[in-house]
This record gives sequence, C-alpha cells and structure tokens, in this order.
Amino acid sequence: MKKKLLISILLPIGVFLAYQGYIFTAASEDNINPIYLIPDDAVFIIDTERPIDTWDEISNNIIWKHLQKNTYFSEFTESLNTLDKTFKEKKKIIEFIGERDILISAHVYKPKSYGLFYTVDIQKLSKLRFLKNSIAKLAGNDYEVTKRIYKNFEITELYNKKERETLYIAFIKNQLIASYTHVLIENSIDQYQNPIIGRDVS
Repeated sequence: MKKKLLISILLPIGVFLAYQGYIFTAASEDNINPIYLIPDDAVFIIDTERPIDTWDEISNNIIWKHLQKNTYFSEFTESLNTLDKTFKEKKKIIEFIGERDILISAHVYKPKSYGLFYTVDIQKLSKLRFLKNSIAKLAGNDYEVTKRIYKNFEITELYNKKERETLYIAFIKNQLIASYTHVLIENSIDQYQNPIIGRDVS
C-alpha cells in the first residue's frame, strides 16, 4: 500500500520535472531584444550587467555632480537629486535579480517625477512556469500580491505593506520587466506590440 502511494506521488513529480527539463534544454528559443520593450519616452537608457556598481560610478562622476550644481541647470537640480535618491532606494529590486544583462531607463511620467523601468534577460528561466508562479511566495507576508491582465499580458502587483508602494512585474518572452510605476509597464507592453525605439536606426 505504501509503495503504491509513493509511486502515485513520485510519478507525477517525475513527469513534471521531465517536461520542465525538456522545455529548459530542448525547446526552441523565442527571444526578444530588450530595446523593443523600452517605453519610447526614455530620458536615458543604461545597459549593464553590474547595475548597482554602474549607477554608483555615474552618481559619483564629476560630470553628474557638475550637472547637479551648475547654475545653468539649476531648475533641473531638484529632479536630478530626486532621480539619484530614487535609484538608490530601489537597489533591492536589482539585488533580487542578480548579475544579469539589465536595461534600466528613466522616464518622466508626470512633472518633476521620474520613474525607473527595468528589463532583465532571464533567458531560459522564462520558460519555467513555476518561477512565475513562485513570485507571490517569494514576496513573503510583508507583501500583498494581486494580478491583472493588460492586453493579454499578466501583470503581477506586489504591494509592500510597510513601504506602501507597489512593484509591478510582467514577463514578455525571455524578458522580465519591472517598475514601481504601473504606467511604464503598460507602455512597455504597448512598445512590444508596436515598437518605436527598437526600429529607430538613429
């Protein structure tokens, strides 16, 4: 009896693992270049495999500091400082993602307010369905997880109860897209369906 019970439990698990293994190793690649997912109103785009170190280099750069202090750019100084502060506060999302090819873009979504948009090439990991389904469990009790559909794409909303902010995540082929500004996720999906930046040879 115990043997039959053990087999009935292990067999479905084995079939599932074999199927996931096939998808992970043998299934054909269906990748997209991340530039096709960047909303077309990007102020700038950073492409890096070391996002935290790269931003530290930029924010400590002489030119960046000059732009923040120079009187010619005085009306933009507050916005630049806010952008620098925002990026440093959002390091946790990058630390969670790890050392991968990441595009980070900045967008003005309302006057004097910047939003950061991340697209991460997770490569073959995107084919593992349980990874997408595990995001809610990884978030823990401090987060309230909801999901919604935008133009046939599922957007996962992770609301941080302590910080009172929401991280929006979606998957498009091999790319994970994320932002704390929901409009940027929706704009990215729009770009995927009708790319502008990716088709601009300039």
